[in-house]
Amino acid sequence: MDNKNIFSHENKTNNKLKSFIIAFGIFIVVLSVFSAVLFMYSLDFDINNLVETTTEDVETTIEEPEQVYSVETLSGKSNIMFLITDEQGKVQSVFCTLMDFDNKSFKVKQVDGDAQFLFGENFMSINSIYSENGFDGLNKYFRDNWGFTTDKYAIFTNSSFRKFLSAFNGISITVTEDIDYKSSAFNLELEKGYQSLSGEKILNYLMICKDENKERVLCEIISSVLLPEYVDNSDRLFKRFANESKTNISVIDFSDSFNTLKTYCYSDDKFTPVPFYKEVVNEENS
Repeated sequence: MDNKNIFSHENKTNNKLKSFIIAFGIFIVVLSVFSAVLFMYSLDFDINNLVETTTEDVETTIEEPEQVYSVETLSGKSNIMFLITDEQGKVQSVFCTLMDFDNKSFKVKQVDGDAQFLFGENFMSINSIYSENGFDGLNKYFRDNWGFTTDKYAIFTNSSFRKFLSAFNGISITVTEDIDYKSSAFNLELEKGYQSLSGEKILNYLMICKDENKERVLCEIISSVLLPEYVDNSDRLFKRFANESKTNISVIDFSDSFNTLKTYCYSDDKFTPVPFYKEVVNEENS
């Protein structure tokens, strides 16, 4: 074969090789682009973003108006009876919380378990009324003697009431005089003045303080626990309440009253609990 034919053959071979390489390269590019498009589509990618000019979204924040809590928006009544018993079930104290949103008042009534009152035609102690007639008997006593009834109750033993009060980060009350009390049941030393006490000390103080102070102390206890910090943890507190007491207040009752409880605890104009005895005496003397 002469040189001319050899060069012509090599040129043809080289041209075919170049054409193959170019075609293969184009195939690779097309395949890559097609694969990329499929991948972006699988990610729900907006292909228009590749070719269109977009303006960056300006994030705007709409401030919600601050919620205002006021007891003026609340209505109705809520009366609850609390019984404190010893470990054998003997009633030591009964107190009732009387919340009247319609008349904007909050009263607390307390009676000792051994106190004697006219019940029907006989004088009976609160403990006897309860042991013989139960919750209905106590309701009859309060209706006949004080003009109110309650539809909800909670029964605590001394130990369970202490445990329930311990769920709060200290409760502040006013001790009206120095206390140095010693007995086989417990010892208690307190200085006169406003102070934060544990649940155990509060219960012991309630057992020995003068009768005219008991309702006032209970009012201070209630004021100390009806606070925003506790209503925000009310689910946990209600579980503790239900576990430590025998009560007819159900989870549904709690859920239904939660908004009312939150409004009251967050409001700046809530009404202060007052001793029932003090209010009754003031009304009679006016």
